[in-house]
Amino acid sequence: MMSILIRTESVFNFDDLEMKSSMLNQSKEERFTINVQQYKRNEKAFEHDLHRFMLRNGLTVKKTVIWSNTPVGLFQLFMAVHDRGGYEKVCVNMQWSSVYREVTDSAAKGQCGYRAKLFYQKNIYPYELYIKGKAYQEVIRSIKGGWRIGETKKKSVKSDEAEESVQIGLEKLNQYDKESKQSKSH
Repeated sequence: MMSILIRTESVFNFDDLEMKSSMLNQSKEERFTINVQQYKRNEKAFEHDLHRFMLRNGLTVKKTVIWSNTPVGLFQLFMAVHDRGGYEKVCVNMQWSSVYREVTDSAAKGQCGYRAKLFYQKNIYPYELYIKGKAYQEVIRSIKGGWRIGETKKKSVKSDEAEESVQIGLEKLNQYDKESKQSKSH
C-alpha cells in the first residue's frame, strides 16, 4: 500500500498574491468606472469591444449616425448617456432630448430625443448592461424580435386600435344595459 504525505504548510500564501492594481479587487461599479476612464483615453478600444460584443450576440452595430447634419459616434453617444447616469436614469429623468442636443450641438425638435433613445437601445444599451455586470440577454432577445425593450411580443398598431375599439364597444354595451334596466323599472 502506498502512503501519501500531506503537508500542513501551504506552499502558496494567497495574501502575498494580492495585487493592488488588479481589477479583480474592484467592485462592479469601480471596474465600470475604470473601463470608462480607459475608454475616454481610447475611443477605438470602446468601439472595438462594443462591436465584438454585439457580433458575438448576433447583432450588428451602426458605426455612425447622422443627426441634424452632424455625424454622431457611438462613443460620443455612450459618454453623453453615461455622464447622466446611464440608459435607465436618462429614461427616468426624460433626458433624451438633452442627449441629442449635446451630441449634435443643435436644438432637438420633435422626435429627436426619441430617435436618440431608439438608436442607443439597439446599438449600445445591451453592451452598457454587459459592462455593468447586469443581465443583458432579455434586451438582446427584444432587439432580435423587433420588440420594444421590456415587451415580450410585438404589438401592432392595428391590434391596439382593435383592442381600444372592443373596449369602447363593451363600455357602450354596458351603458345600454344600464339605460334599458332603468327604463324598464320606471
